[in-house]
Amino acid sequence: MVGGFVHGVLNSDNMCITGEAFDFGPYRFLPTYDEDFVAAYFDAQGLYSFGHQPRAFLRNLTRLAETLRLLAPDIPLGPALAEFEATLEQEVTARILARLGLASNGDLDGALVAAAYAFLSESRIGYDRFFFDLHGGVARESRAIAGEAKAHYAGARWAALHELLALYEPASASVASYFDRDGPCTLLIDEIESIWRAIAERDDWSAFDAKIADIRSISV
Repeated sequence: MVGGFVHGVLNSDNMCITGEAFDFGPYRFLPTYDEDFVAAYFDAQGLYSFGHQPRAFLRNLTRLAETLRLLAPDIPLGPALAEFEATLEQEVTARILARLGLASNGDLDGALVAAAYAFLSESRIGYDRFFFDLHGGVARESRAIAGEAKAHYAGARWAALHELLALYEPASASVASYFDRDGPCTLLIDEIESIWRAIAERDDWSAFDAKIADIRSISV
């Protein structure tokens, strides 16, 4: 969820017992934050939209619990399922802070995450661009405001987020060299289709090799 990954067909037969998803189908990464964004061309109802993924996971876990209960009726599966929402919120908060390169500030963390999502939703800034620009917090604000997405850093939502960001310290004394680039490494569908087109039409793997090399070079 924090990575902006959208599974194409997140039903129960595409999850293994460890809770990991596979068989991604027509997956996508979010271009901008949008809970209604779908990856599968056939998902007209938005059953597996980005915002519905937590519900899909919980539904799949419930199906697993139902099958386990046939084998061991006394296993306390209800309490485990009841913890899902709180656990999800806790883990998303921790990972948002990690993507922003910020140390926790206790009870303020929830408010920061809510403000970040509100800004992402209203501004329509590139999803990966947002985390790239603001990794390290307000210390990198001048770079963000002068960068490619500078027009997005304005308005009431940005002001509210900025006020909270100012209360946070970077998680590390230094920022990885990856963040000195002009922009983030992304893998949006247009890039994937362009890479595949070159392979399919001309057996040209150069763009594929370049993208893999770029991904492997990232150290954050």
